[in-house]
Amino acid sequence: MIGTLASLSLEKQRKLIPAGSLRARFALGAFWSVLGAVISRGFLLAGSIVCARFLSKAGFGALGMIQSSVGMFGVLAGLGLGFTATKYIGQYRHTDRAKAGRILALSTTAALVSGFFMAVALILFSGYLSKTVLGAPELAKPLAVAAGLVFFGALNGAQTGALAGLEAFKTMARINIWAGVLSFPLIVVGVWRGGLTGAVWGLIAALAVNSFLNNRALRSECSRMELSYVFASWHQELPILHQFSLPALLASIIVGVAMWTCNALLVRQPDGYPQLGLYTAADKWRLLILFVPTSVCSVALPVLSNMYGVGDSSGFRKVFRVNVLLNSGIAFVAALVIAAFAMPIMSMYGAPFRAGWPILIIVSFTAVPEALNTILGQPLVAGHYMWWRFAFDVLLVGVLLGSGWLLIPKWNALGLALAYGFSLSAAAFGLYVFGRTKLWVNQNHSAQMVVPNDHACEV
Repeated sequence: MIGTLASLSLEKQRKLIPAGSLRARFALGAFWSVLGAVISRGFLLAGSIVCARFLSKAGFGALGMIQSSVGMFGVLAGLGLGFTATKYIGQYRHTDRAKAGRILALSTTAALVSGFFMAVALILFSGYLSKTVLGAPELAKPLAVAAGLVFFGALNGAQTGALAGLEAFKTMARINIWAGVLSFPLIVVGVWRGGLTGAVWGLIAALAVNSFLNNRALRSECSRMELSYVFASWHQELPILHQFSLPALLASIIVGVAMWTCNALLVRQPDGYPQLGLYTAADKWRLLILFVPTSVCSVALPVLSNMYGVGDSSGFRKVFRVNVLLNSGIAFVAALVIAAFAMPIMSMYGAPFRAGWPILIIVSFTAVPEALNTILGQPLVAGHYMWWRFAFDVLLVGVLLGSGWLLIPKWNALGLALAYGFSLSAAAFGLYVFGRTKLWVNQNHSAQMVVPNDHACEV
């Protein structure tokens, strides 16, 4: 009886998701991406709870400020290369392998060079930032040490982007699992033995391990798909840096600087670092809510880019529609669950964090417009509307800085959470209106995408 039911279930599954179909391709990629993200994020979340208990609210806030500073330097180091690698390797891996190889070489070389120089810049400016801007001279040393996070973060971004472009999601899942398992003891030992600076060293060690695993996997996947790094003529692809990477980089810069500015504004308030500690703890759960939408979106972008490259508009529309419905729904349900248990969740970080439960509720629901912001922006990315995508990030930054300036001095961490919610909602609404009026037209009662040519990348 059980065997019969299992056979019927497998038969139904084969009909629902035929092998080799677009649906199977998307579902398989999403499954592996989500699996790796669940395990990796779970270990990182556990590591953050341990760090909070060792460091207290103020110390955990200081760690959050260091990570925010690393993020600001990291976007300059990354040059938008992960996004670029995903988009163009996904588009050309079947139709022009030489071009895909040149883009692979370009993204890797640029990540190494930019990562090195931005890491040096953080070391040189760590004293000035900690003393003058952050009002905490004692953060100079851990901020300088965090330069390692900038370097390995830039390299990791390019490597992960290339693996996503190759749709090597099963391989990426294995890497994320191993990286997550190894990161937990590294972070715990670091914070136990070295406090705040030790926690930073633990994060660096975890990221270095991740980068090593990515490098091995990328070379293996390239060999399997008969792709190779083409360093001899990679300069031919430099125009891509203007057409695609430049707007992606500028968007990352302005968003990163705006986020860092809001965090810096918060820590300059009375009781600022403890307040940022509360926000940092709550924000870890926003990332947890987003892990499924982020993972599925990382599958969708190379698939959409590949369909754009081969001219499959019908498949493009199907993947986009499923992406919107699935990820927005998952983010909303997850936000409801986290919000319902906000008080016991914050209590896990220690008794001083319990009062931050209203912050967690607001932060949880900001994940919904953030997921929509990513999803609704993907057709612009796949269709070479990157400068338009940049324009909506400008909108996000304007609302974030304006609302942050008004709300943070009045409500501290709660004001910061509200500012993020307002800015992400404004950007998501703008992308929705743009998509309805510019990219999609109603034709025979079905959505049709207006596909631009390769030069339609300016506002």
